[in-house]
Amino acid sequence: MNLSRNFPHQLALLLVALQTDKLPICQQLADPTEKSLIAVLITFLDSKNYRTPITISRKTLGNMIRVKRSTLFSKLRQLKDKGMIEETNGELPIRLTVAAVKLLRCEPGTEAPAAASAEAGDKFFRVGKYSLPRQAIPLLNSGLNEQQIVLLLNEAKKAGTTLQTVLASHAEVISRYDGDSLFFIVRDLIRHPGKYRRSPAMPARAPHNARADARTQAIVAVAESHAASLLLPGEKLQRSRTGWDISLPQVSGGAPSPLGDSHIVMLEQRMRTLCERQQQSQPWQMRSGEQQWHWDGSLRHGQPLISNACGQRQRVSWAWLYQRLPDAAKWWDGTRPSSRMQGRRLTVRGIDYLVELICNGLAALQIQNGQSAGRIIQLPVEKLYAPEVAWQP
Repeated sequence: MNLSRNFPHQLALLLVALQTDKLPICQQLADPTEKSLIAVLITFLDSKNYRTPITISRKTLGNMIRVKRSTLFSKLRQLKDKGMIEETNGELPIRLTVAAVKLLRCEPGTEAPAAASAEAGDKFFRVGKYSLPRQAIPLLNSGLNEQQIVLLLNEAKKAGTTLQTVLASHAEVISRYDGDSLFFIVRDLIRHPGKYRRSPAMPARAPHNARADARTQAIVAVAESHAASLLLPGEKLQRSRTGWDISLPQVSGGAPSPLGDSHIVMLEQRMRTLCERQQQSQPWQMRSGEQQWHWDGSLRHGQPLISNACGQRQRVSWAWLYQRLPDAAKWWDGTRPSSRMQGRRLTVRGIDYLVELICNGLAALQIQNGQSAGRIIQLPVEKLYAPEVAWQP
């Protein structure tokens, strides 16, 4: 919150009375530091409401009274214990209590102008020349200025709603952003409320046949074990109380939603695309039981049909075939995943590594633990596709 552009005469009188120990509140202050702290808080008040939430950062407040951060928080706790201010954990706005407002009196029997109506203006507070709803305080603390909040208030009015309603309905989405990004997200929430709405839970329905259930379970199991390569950045597959949830950045702002048939089809289609791409570029051999099998692109009822040297043919699922792809072919983006590997951590035989750089087919790895911690080793990128490599989330 910025200092009032038109500093009111009444607050100036309060500061003079405070410095000359003529206010009842002075008897509650233990030392000059507490008095300086109260004086700074007074400069940010509204003459019509002495309980205005004060949203300046703790760092700025400490600089203004010239004390260390630890000293500032100690004094704030002492004022809170004395009943002068409300809870001030972290960067919460500072707010004088009703008891403190009653002690801000220039003469006996003369109460501060806003004491009688302190609670009346409780729902709004002033920032500069604007009167803003109290629910907008988190927006100020997250980097928005008063002009941006006024623009959002006008947007909400045009949309036939209120900014307070939007903030309450989408608190989970809003908490992920700050600064200008937060402004555009809130504006988009006002203009397109359905875009970020959670997907409704899938309605209960009759159970599938055993074959369909087995197919779904196989696809989900393979997708979970190969999430690093099969899912795109921002996508997440996780267990829930009722089954599985999936998070997609383009749906509900990335909020988890129940895994449905459309998601199963999407995951299976990715597996199929990768298998067909590899078969067209370089067919591969796979082992099942004691025999070697290969796939020539044949299908039966939409599923791959593999063959062995004896001429036997067998239908398998796309999940089964995807698991037996060469490791370098399992990445969904269809390219060598060098850029996605860089900056990630991996573990091989109990040793942790950080991928610092990938260039010209070589990977530079920094050892993270053990006696060789800090050393840099180089190896071909192909080595990162080996089965013993465990990528960390």
